[in-house]
Amino acid sequence: MTSSQVYRNEIILDDVSDIPEGMTGLELDERPNPDGFGYAGTAAQFDDAWLIPESEWQARIQEQQETQSRISDLVAHYKIPPKNQGSLNYCWIYGPVHAMELNRVRSGYPYQPLAAAQAGACVKRGRNAGGWGMEGVRWIGQHGIATEGDYGSSPAIQPSYASPAMMRAAARNKCTEWVECRPKSVPQLVSMLLRGYAVAIGLDWWRHEVTACEAIWLDGAIAIRIRNQWQGWGSNGFGILRGSKMIPSDCVSPVSMAAIGGAI
Repeated sequence: MTSSQVYRNEIILDDVSDIPEGMTGLELDERPNPDGFGYAGTAAQFDDAWLIPESEWQARIQEQQETQSRISDLVAHYKIPPKNQGSLNYCWIYGPVHAMELNRVRSGYPYQPLAAAQAGACVKRGRNAGGWGMEGVRWIGQHGIATEGDYGSSPAIQPSYASPAMMRAAARNKCTEWVECRPKSVPQLVSMLLRGYAVAIGLDWWRHEVTACEAIWLDGAIAIRIRNQWQGWGSNGFGILRGSKMIPSDCVSPVSMAAIGGAI
């Protein structure tokens, strides 16, 4: 196949790219579990049986493109906006929450925006502080997350973030299953993307967390399309990582969610 389509104004970050200007949100010393595994309950370690051989990557990417089954196709069809973390150091929760929203739509449910700021404020007890994607997903698995209809869409820490009413609203929307990929494993990340799942990835070089949406084929090699939560960034939030820039230090896919009228 020829190279995948690059969208107009899409940013490409590779081995020779400088770190993009702007806020960063990861604080590496707050990582709750250096190995990425060990959570009880609904967490699942990536199973080697899910690995898709590299020899199949190019063909699978072409199939997703031809059938318009990519996350970016869903975004375009349902007009799903990128999230906006504003001045919050909450990239680590915005990335996983957008993956939840996208995976829910992928499973046939209507798009419902979730209040990443509410869950992030709960995890950090009202502090505007960094964290890790799996930390956020684990919280939502245990306590849930409010919708933007309940909490508001502004990227702000509202006084009501942990009120009894807000926590009752959040409890209706819990992540029921997530898959933790091994840090630094591009094959595991690509395999999840080729299976159609959005994945939250933390990036050491950027000190930032984003949503990985799909694998693409660019200039004869694998690359990944991400969606960032900085207002006005890239092409509708989309950009491309390749080479060492796409190696994830934190990698989790929230694959199921009991939320807003039913499980995904």
